[in-house]
Amino acid sequence: MRWVVTLLSRLATLTSSTVERAVPDWGPAPANPGPEERPVRDVCLLLGTRWVPMHFHRALVEMVTETEAELVSIVLAGEENPPADDSAGGLLGRIASLRTPDTEYVDVLAQPYAPETVVRTETVPAGAGVDLPEEVIDRVVADADVAVQYGMGILGGRVLDAPARGVLSFHHGDVREYRGGGFGFWEFLNGEPEAGVTLQILSDGLDTGKVVAIRRIDLDGAGTLAEVRRRLMAAERPLLAIGVRRLNDPAFVPREFDEDDLGELYLYSDVTTAVKVRYVLTELIRRFRPIRG
Repeated sequence: MRWVVTLLSRLATLTSSTVERAVPDWGPAPANPGPEERPVRDVCLLLGTRWVPMHFHRALVEMVTETEAELVSIVLAGEENPPADDSAGGLLGRIASLRTPDTEYVDVLAQPYAPETVVRTETVPAGAGVDLPEEVIDRVVADADVAVQYGMGILGGRVLDAPARGVLSFHHGDVREYRGGGFGFWEFLNGEPEAGVTLQILSDGLDTGKVVAIRRIDLDGAGTLAEVRRRLMAAERPLLAIGVRRLNDPAFVPREFDEDDLGELYLYSDVTTAVKVRYVLTELIRRFRPIRG
């Protein structure tokens, strides 16, 4: 069935229209990069839901078709049911459409790349985040070369160090500029000409992990938050494959940024009433700006 996965990857490539710059290089490798790391072959997928958005599905497809990595296990700690259709009609529906792009969801467990080993469990508290039960970590996660997480919330505790190469996760922002929640919200609100998507190896801090890759995109003409988010989602597609290839390159060392080099940390509590009003005005101004011209 690998040819089916390859075909899906080609179709995903053809339908991607993201305007982008090359992934930044961290510069020359150090003279002594340290001990040889375990190569990335076996990947464990950590999921908060079996239904993932199309952009994450396409990233998985490209990883398994363009690299030697394959999914060997899935840990599912969350929703089994498909996402509910909570779209609203009228004015509320139109406002929601400005900030939320149309997204198709995919059942990971029904895909050709899905492994036979699927473990259903629940998360356990770990500080401000969540961890996985000890037996799941020891029996499944620790056997993987690397884990990839989606929809698990803020991971912490022992699971972060269980795979040999850590846990990979997307942040829909360039961590050198924007950290925390928002998914393009603050970039849109601040009128940024560009944004980025970061692939990082998770740490105990929020968006402070070692960076494997950052993909920059152009926001020119993105008149709504939904369009900003659509471009960020499209930019995600090749990053897992890029990340695996980089981790398998003996000369590559993931970049660990100092606190001073990281962007501001935004929390959902930062979205005050005044910020919401500013957002609505920004949507209206940018949406109708071409008409005024």
